[in-house]
Amino acid sequence: MKYELKDLIESISQKHSFSKDRVIFLNTSDVVDGKILHNTYSSTSELPGQAKKTIKEKDILFSEIRPKNKRFVLVEDLKEPVEDYVVSTKLMVIRVKDSHVLNQKFLYYYLTEKRIIDYLQNSAESRSGTFPQITFDDIKHLSIELPTIDKQMKIVNTIESFTKKLETNNQIISNLEQLAQTLFKRWFIDFEFPNEDGKPYRSSGGKMVESELGLIPEGWEVLILEDISESPIVCGKTPSTKIKENYGSEMPFITIPDMHNSTFIQTTEKYLSKKGAESQPKKTLPPLSICVSCIATPGLVSITSEKSQTNQQINSLIPSKVDVFYTYLYLSRKSQLIRELGSGGSTTLNLNKTQFSKVPILYPSQSIREEFHQQISPLFNEINNLQKQSFKLAQLRDNLLPKLLSGELELNEETEVTENVGVQ
Repeated sequence: MKYELKDLIESISQKHSFSKDRVIFLNTSDVVDGKILHNTYSSTSELPGQAKKTIKEKDILFSEIRPKNKRFVLVEDLKEPVEDYVVSTKLMVIRVKDSHVLNQKFLYYYLTEKRIIDYLQNSAESRSGTFPQITFDDIKHLSIELPTIDKQMKIVNTIESFTKKLETNNQIISNLEQLAQTLFKRWFIDFEFPNEDGKPYRSSGGKMVESELGLIPEGWEVLILEDISESPIVCGKTPSTKIKENYGSEMPFITIPDMHNSTFIQTTEKYLSKKGAESQPKKTLPPLSICVSCIATPGLVSITSEKSQTNQQINSLIPSKVDVFYTYLYLSRKSQLIRELGSGGSTTLNLNKTQFSKVPILYPSQSIREEFHQQISPLFNEINNLQKQSFKLAQLRDNLLPKLLSGELELNEETEVTENVGVQ
């Protein structure tokens, strides 16, 4: 049966009681794509003026500004009591009137489905104002095809099977990255890599010598990034956006948002056409290149998984195969240094290509680099495989979601699909 959402939901603007001295304030920037980013208490006397709304379990928080930024979350499984949270007036608090008619998670998946987000973003951009903004009116007049509550629950459970698999993958990836960082620290910060007898180098009396980076093992060097890149450092460039034919689906075009939480870059928001890529061939990076953000948000580090190009906010180097993962881990630990080098006393953070090329890097002996690569490669190969799997799962989920919500796809068909990809 088809409904208008105004018959099923309401916008809540209940003022928080502030009965406690400390609360958790959630602004629009504190929620993203189904996640609450912090649970930190603040004194009520220090809260900004927009900290006003109270919330309940199963409410949906949905930012009024720029829907495409995915500033939304379903309130559930909070780390602290729900009455300790107060939210910004810029977050709509959407509540289901009758959960026996409309399941809250079903509504959440409906409101956050790409087709709906695109519609709301277009509505926001059609208004004049400082920011592209929507109101509850834009949401309440949406039409929804509503199956029975039992069928809604089955659809929700099916979608969540994908989500749980993705969360499991992310946890495994996080553990693998931690293992890699732990091994890196032991070998190249504590200098306890195995010596010729298989014993920890430094604590077994290994000789250390002075360098510009402090004491380092004898036989190691301090080089600069351009010394370890097999070709000159590449500063990215954006092909003319006025020529629409420059963009298509042939080559990943990496920008800073693609690098967040990405060891290997599996997908990008934008892709170049063959024409766009060929318009600047010297900007093409091979697989296993190291990309480092150097403008606006300096210090993000990622590895290309296929031939790619980047925009001008990113500098990239092409290390030898044996140096790839060492260099990635080294630069990941130097993100603060890269940020400081890019500040130059200015509020605009910008580390140019020349400055980036001169960033010093500790360069171990050939035998140690080869041994480290041999030990660390299986961890990174597994991370890459899990990220690829997660990308395919997310694609499948996002393709199935609108079909499930509309009733176009029957659940028995979807069950076969999830079994084939190992979700259930």
